[in-house]
Amino acid sequence: EYVKVLAGKSSESTEEVADDAELRYDIKRDAELIVSGDVTLEKGATYDAKGDVTIVGKLDLAFEDNKFLVHAGNASVGAGSEIKGLIGIDAGKTFSFNGGKTTFHKDQDQLFGTLAVGSGATLDISGRTIVDGKGTGILDVNKGGTLIAGGKTATVNHLHNNGSVYIGNAIDYWPNPHGLLTVKGDYIGGEGSTLYFGKVTASGQEEKPLTTGGHKNLMIVERNASGKSNIDIGEVTSADEITKKGVLLVHVKGNSTLTLTPSQPLTSGGVEYGFVGRAGNDTMDPGKNSWYLVNEYVPDTSDPGGKP
Repeated sequence: EYVKVLAGKSSESTEEVADDAELRYDIKRDAELIVSGDVTLEKGATYDAKGDVTIVGKLDLAFEDNKFLVHAGNASVGAGSEIKGLIGIDAGKTFSFNGGKTTFHKDQDQLFGTLAVGSGATLDISGRTIVDGKGTGILDVNKGGTLIAGGKTATVNHLHNNGSVYIGNAIDYWPNPHGLLTVKGDYIGGEGSTLYFGKVTASGQEEKPLTTGGHKNLMIVERNASGKSNIDIGEVTSADEITKKGVLLVHVKGNSTLTLTPSQPLTSGGVEYGFVGRAGNDTMDPGKNSWYLVNEYVPDTSDPGGKP
């Protein structure tokens, strides 16, 4: 079973349609939609209706002018999808992707509710801005879910992380550039959640502005942060270029009670890399607003005169 929505007359039209006719209408009639297979929108087609939507298969918006807007209800998609148009959900409602890999090829500004990444599902928003005009939208990565925030920039409104978030080129170091994940609202870290930063190469520079100080992936939270998350770094190079202040990886501009912990100790060549939370990026005072990768010399007993 599948539904193909083609641009044309609205489903509000009073014109009768034969029972065996292919659906060739923009859907605007308010009703619950349940599809046990896939839903595909062809060029110029729109779904804009009230009621819950359940799609067992995939939702493919094949063209930039497609719109799939769900009002006064929740939406659930079971398989990986390609989203080249706009999707939308009302505040207080949830639009969830629950399996496979879904890729957003276009910025999204109609997600006023919660965009959920279910367990076992992956959402790729690389290079995209997922921010609504009201500031109510939440990107919720469920336990077992994965968010890929790659590209040079990716921007979301509020981010609730109970799963895995890969920042910049954390998955593929080369030839992809490092990137910046901006959270315009609040970040909340859940038990067992992880932020992946991939490869960090120190440059010997202090971070002025925040994006300098090393070749690294960076997350900036413009409002508040709370909860706790693990930090995972795949590789550290040019350790001798790490300044006393360290390399900034996470910066919270508002109030922060966020705790970040390395997912596993990383020691290489007599250097143990750790994380230090500070009260800001302009102070060495301890706190939870600015989190730095630092190195601490671990004496090598086989080389008493070893260098830090």
